[in-house]
Amino acid sequence: MKKLIICNNVYQTLVALWIVYMDKNEATWDAIVSDHMNDSEDIVQRIKECGLFEQVYHVKSLELTKNQVSHNMFTRKIDAIFPLYGLSKYVNIKPVYSDIYFANFDNFSQILYNALGHKLHDIKLHVFEEGLASYSSFANFYSDLKYFYGGNKSGIKRFLHKYLYKTKVIPGNLEEFLAFNPQLIQWNPECDINVLKKIDCSDLKFRGIVNNVFQYDSFVNEYDKKYIFFEESFFADGAGVNDVELIEALADKVGKQNMMVKIHPRNPVNRFEKLGYKTNHNTAIPWEVIVMNTDDISDKVLITVASSCILNPIIVFGKEVHAFSLYDCIDHIPPILQGGYWELVEKVYLNYPEMIHRCRSIEEIT
Repeated sequence: MKKLIICNNVYQTLVALWIVYMDKNEATWDAIVSDHMNDSEDIVQRIKECGLFEQVYHVKSLELTKNQVSHNMFTRKIDAIFPLYGLSKYVNIKPVYSDIYFANFDNFSQILYNALGHKLHDIKLHVFEEGLASYSSFANFYSDLKYFYGGNKSGIKRFLHKYLYKTKVIPGNLEEFLAFNPQLIQWNPECDINVLKKIDCSDLKFRGIVNNVFQYDSFVNEYDKKYIFFEESFFADGAGVNDVELIEALADKVGKQNMMVKIHPRNPVNRFEKLGYKTNHNTAIPWEVIVMNTDDISDKVLITVASSCILNPIIVFGKEVHAFSLYDCIDHIPPILQGGYWELVEKVYLNYPEMIHRCRSIEEIT
């Protein structure tokens, strides 16, 4: 039995390591690590060294996922008729797998499944979560795949994909959805939904594997302040909110020397270091790895607008937190928090009223 797992970002990589580490069926695992994350080639090398995988492939699929790869009609038809040839443009991989594990309903996952599925008719697909987005907004990506490949429409497109290309489409063919908190899933993935066991921070062997992969140095503690503000991707997405104003107000209340700002890895400019705030310089280490290496995080005060970072210690590791949401303090609602995502975040926040407080003013933070 040979299994394949895809990692597109650092959170997925952490969860993928846990899934493989916890596999008791003695399967042989390979991994695909994509260029969606910074320093992905270095991460590939360190994953190779961790001992959990037989092969680790590096794939440049970011442009494909962003729909920035263009093909003429002839090329598209050739790739559809000979899907292994189309896949070979990204990775030379043999159809030897019984199972594929992935977290994103994107173009590359579809190309991979279609190519391998033409040779392996009983290959099983497993989706694993990559945070709260998997519980809500990923329904849109799922339905987009179904629509694009003719699953919801009749006519020539449906005929070509079903009878000529014989496309193996992800929607409708999932074996299971693995989630740390399946009760939070807001859509129907049309498959079994199973519990993914929470990551055990006390497992020193696994912690060592993770620390090596992400080059975490336990002797370098960047997160030594009591108050930690989590910058979100609003600025990177071009939909900035008044977060600088809120942080300045927080500094007036608790003292700039007692707080730090965790920089979002996709934001191109460190806006807060220029203002004299302590920030993390290594944005490649996931917050979850920091949490794994912190025995008691409840003595920190975690502050965010609507990030799942304050939730992940609870829902991924089962830890307790002392946290505040500033959603009601921002001057407008950015697109990423629209379309039902905030409603899900709010619902999860409400599940932990003893740990998460929704503020209407900075003065409520204690």
